[in-house]
This record gives sequence, structure tokens and C-alpha cells, in this order.
Amino acid sequence: MDMDTNYTLVYLKLIEEVAQDGELNHKEIRQLAKWLNDNEEGRKSWPASLFYALLKDVFDDGKIERPEAEKVGRLIQRVRREWARENSLCGGKLDPSQLVNLITKFDSSEPILPVIDNQFEVAATGAPESAFQVDFSDQSCCCDDFKTNRQHLPVGHISRCCEHIMLGYSQIRPDAGWPNWLDALLETGFRPLPNQQWAVVQVRGCNYLVSSADPDWGNIYAQVDGDALKYSYHLTEKRWSYDRIPQGAEKLIAVVAKISS
Repeated sequence: MDMDTNYTLVYLKLIEEVAQDGELNHKEIRQLAKWLNDNEEGRKSWPASLFYALLKDVFDDGKIERPEAEKVGRLIQRVRREWARENSLCGGKLDPSQLVNLITKFDSSEPILPVIDNQFEVAATGAPESAFQVDFSDQSCCCDDFKTNRQHLPVGHISRCCEHIMLGYSQIRPDAGWPNWLDALLETGFRPLPNQQWAVVQVRGCNYLVSSADPDWGNIYAQVDGDALKYSYHLTEKRWSYDRIPQGAEKLIAVVAKISS
């Protein structure tokens, strides 16, 4: 790579490529480590430096245990959250009163994105010099992904979220967080796949956002005791990612199966 390479953006793109599904496998973790081994200068930059320290420990004994893979997954979520908050927005900010009104009207019992009467320019993770116009009144974007794969979906549909729509919602996040599952989706998740369907399930008074399995993993998001949580269930292998099982698991599995059929 030449001297002008932005190693931060390169490694963020690699993270997105390997971590899209519900659980990191050994091959994907080795991809993250190989890049670090091949790029001595790049691994000094954020976030590669964080992964270098962690993966050095992971590979010390020559094997990757499940708890170690989970640590890598948690670091990915943390890094993506920090980047989204600090770097995604190029345009304006929401008026505080508008934000309060938006939160008050948000209905977490339905899998529908909040409507915001505003437009922003949002930069792609790998190309900050290229800004994309996002209209939050109908969750639309001028990028190719949205125009090709998502614009046919109804307004409010969660799978309308391309990378830039997700980044925009993350950037204008209230200080106290978005209500309920929306915060968990934006804080811990990657952009939805275009064909994913969604439902909200109440478990012990908490609303869980559930996606269809596309192609294998169904994702479940919830805000529980102040923590933004994500769970993933493999519909074919009938197992939870990293053996992390949410409350009301059987109910949630039934919904994943139903909306995946």
C-alpha cells in the first residue's frame, strides 16, 4: 500500500466484509490477523492496533476458542459504534425539540423506522470524501445499494437501511440513546440485508426486534437493563451464536422461523 493509504478505512472495510453474518468463524478471524501480519505500518493505526493486541493473545496458543472469537466480535461492535458516532455525518444536526418529539412518537411495538423531516449528507465508511444525500422522511439515499436493492421496500421498512442511512441514524443518536430495540440495532448491528423481514416480539415486558434468517442467521436486538444486545440464531443448525441465549428463546426462535418461511 502507498503512503497515502488510510489504514483506518481499509481495516474498517475488512471488518465489515468478514463480520456480516451472525458469528465469526476461524477463517474470518484469520483474515483479520493476516492483514495485520501483512501490513506492519497499518497495524499501528486505529482500529487495527486494537485488533493486533487482541489477536496476538488469541493466537498465542495456536488455536481459537469460542470465548476468544466472542471477544473479537465484541471489539468489532465497539469499533463500529465509535466510528459511526464520530465520523459519519457531514451535514446538519437535529433540533433538540425535534429529537424529543421523535422519541415521544416512536412505537417500539412495531418494526418500523422513525420518520425524521430532515435531510443530511452522510459519508461512506470507506470513502469520507464521497457524501450521499439521505432523506430521513422516507429513509431514502442516492447510493447504488439503495437504488438497486432497497427503494422498492415500503417506507419505514428496516431493510431500507443502506450503510448511509444506518450511519445517519447512529450519528444523530440522542445522548441517552434511541428508545428500545432501535438503539440496539444501530449500536450493535450491521446494515440489514435487503431481503430480510422483521417483527417485534415482547418478552417479559421488553420488545425484541427479530429478523428473518438470510441466509442462515436470524438476528435479535433488544435494550435490556440499559445494555444494547444482539443475539443470532442459526435456523438450520438450531443453535445460538457463541451459545448466548436470550430470555424467551423458544418464542424468539418461532418468530425467526415464521418470518423466514
